Amino acid sequence: MMSFEEKDLVVLGVDFSTIPLIRELCLYGYKNLMTIDQSIEPGVYTGTYRSGGFSIEKFYILLEKDIVKDFSKIDAEVACVKPRIRVAKEGDLRRKTACWRNVDPWWLPKDLDEICMIRNSGDYVKNRVLAGCAEYTFYTPRKIDLDHKIVFLRNGRILRYKKLIASYPLNKILDILRGDEISIETRQDLLRRLRWTGVLSVSLGVKGSSTEDQIVFHGARASRTYMFLNISNMFEDVAPKDHYLLNLQMSFCEEYPPPPDVYSRAVAEARWARLYSDDKEIVLERSFVISHLLPYNIDEKISDEIRYHLMSKDLYLIGVRGRALPLSIFDQLREYEKIFSEIIS
Repeated sequence: MMSFEEKDLVVLGVDFSTIPLIRELCLYGYKNLMTIDQSIEPGVYTGTYRSGGFSIEKFYILLEKDIVKDFSKIDAEVACVKPRIRVAKEGDLRRKTACWRNVDPWWLPKDLDEICMIRNSGDYVKNRVLAGCAEYTFYTPRKIDLDHKIVFLRNGRILRYKKLIASYPLNKILDILRGDEISIETRQDLLRRLRWTGVLSVSLGVKGSSTEDQIVFHGARASRTYMFLNISNMFEDVAPKDHYLLNLQMSFCEEYPPPPDVYSRAVAEARWARLYSDDKEIVLERSFVISHLLPYNIDEKISDEIRYHLMSKDLYLIGVRGRALPLSIFDQLREYEKIFSEIIS
């Protein structure tokens, strides 16, 4: 006989669309929430990793100054700088960032006069969003039974929910759904068209004196890295004395997969960008795969058909990944509002 855990709400995917929703529900008085994502540190884009005196963010997203007030509303710690920028190689930077697609990367602002970043994002999500009202697990679902409102997790737990919010990648959601009435043809048509761009975020802890650069762009195909961030020149508390922290971001997709030799590639490209030299020493390496970041080739008519059908069964698709739409950060932060009203009504 199966043993169920009763949950008022299950949130599948912790990102900029669901974080405000979780926070508002907690403030409203909800206590029986389950949040699920595949990272040990909670969040698709968030996560703070500390080692050897270095403080590394999973993914450094550049925010325009105008959006900071929206993050302030959800109590996130954001710091801003007027960056020193150097272009190592001219080229179509935005297309390179989007894996050479004509889709605009929402995590790279067009105005770079003053940029902002989220600080200590992992602590923020754990201590200010989830604490006290929402459990978190990185054991993702192997099956969702829509008819009986049951989620089967990969560690054997079985959750029975009232409503399910999903910002998990749409193709993965469709793959694990059972008991729904979406035709095989509709699913196959959507999945056949849908493609994704992701980012490989590589951080290098370096022993030695830092260069003066804060941001270096490389817009040509000669480098896999489109952006180098010298985090230590923006924030003083991210590396121990006589060390500095670099972050490199490389886009990837089906046609351009992540390089197999990621660290040697990252070190070589940091050297080409004049951010590292042989008189220094790499003492820390971390890489994070940020998948399903930017959808393209989506058929919005089919996507909406699926979304409205699932909504009728108390499964709400939300966010860039759940709706498979290239939503701006502004739209991601506000998309929860209608769902919040639906839940509390």
